[in-house]
Amino acid sequence: FEQNIRRFRETEMVLQQVVNSLTKDLLTFKSNGIHLSKEIIKRLHPQKLLLFELLKPYGFTENVLDDLIIGLHKQSGTIYSSNTHHAIVDRVDVIIVEIQNNADQALCFIHNANEEVKFLNQHLSISYSDVVQFEKEPTKAFVDARNLIYPLILRTRQEGDKFIPLGMKTFKKLSNFFVDQKVPINQKEVVPVLVNGNGDIIWIAGHRQDDRFKITGSTSSVVVFELIKG
Repeated sequence: FEQNIRRFRETEMVLQQVVNSLTKDLLTFKSNGIHLSKEIIKRLHPQKLLLFELLKPYGFTENVLDDLIIGLHKQSGTIYSSNTHHAIVDRVDVIIVEIQNNADQALCFIHNANEEVKFLNQHLSISYSDVVQFEKEPTKAFVDARNLIYPLILRTRQEGDKFIPLGMKTFKKLSNFFVDQKVPINQKEVVPVLVNGNGDIIWIAGHRQDDRFKITGSTSSVVVFELIKG
């Protein structure tokens, strides 16, 4: 009996060493979350055991991971959740993101082929143009395509959000911006925030674009984002 216990403990140690090595090699920590390749997940063996151990720190249960494995073959954008994290099945990766304040947030990814995405009770229309133009309209953002890193993220506000409002040179906290703009408390929670792939805020939709993404004299390609309510 003692010999069996010792072997079991040794097996656990070997498994933990394997998982530690896989965690270092397979998980990529980026500004928009922790990335794990879908193709790598498909090649894991034993798949369920290793995936469970890799994602154990983020609280995912075996039942949720069973659904996630099935979801790898479905349309991207599906979200699986633990008490603390979301696992978002993107086109190439599964992306692990922390649930802010343990409250579910609206979140979607935008790829460079998308023409429209739905967000809460609103739609974001996306068009691409080689004609450099600009309209001073809060429901539209005219962005220099060179500065975009895909996938983009459309989400609600997060603690600590800051950006450089168009026409300014320094950062401003989003919370202070909302106060200055007299945005009602109930509306603050549903304002779409468009975020670049590197974590920089591109646009507070319906309010103000970030100055870093404005079109300039050297701009040759423009992406136009338009917020449509209802």
